[in-house]
Amino acid sequence: MKRIKATSIESYQIVKETLDRRYDICIRGLKELKEATANELALYLFEIGEAPMFNRQFVHPRLTELVDMKIIKIVGKKKDAISNRNCLLYSLA
Repeated sequence: MKRIKATSIESYQIVKETLDRRYDICIRGLKELKEATANELALYLFEIGEAPMFNRQFVHPRLTELVDMKIIKIVGKKKDAISNRNCLLYSLA
C-alpha cells in the first residue's frame, strides 16, 4: 500500500510541475496579447514555441482555473477568427 501512495505522490509532483508551467505561459501570453480568446492564446503560444501544438485544450482548462484564482478575468466576448464563434475574451486581472 505504501508503494501506491509513493507513486501517487510522485505522479502528483510531475503533474503539478506541468500545471505550474502552463499557468505561467498562459499568463505570459496574456501579458503580450493584452486580451485573447482561448484559441488566440493557444495559437500565439504555439507560434512562439511555448506549446507543442495548436490546440485550444492546451490552454482553456488553465484559463478557467486562473479565472477561479482571480489571476485573470473574463472581459467580454468576441467573434473568434479561428472558430468563427463568439468566445470568451480573457485578460489579466
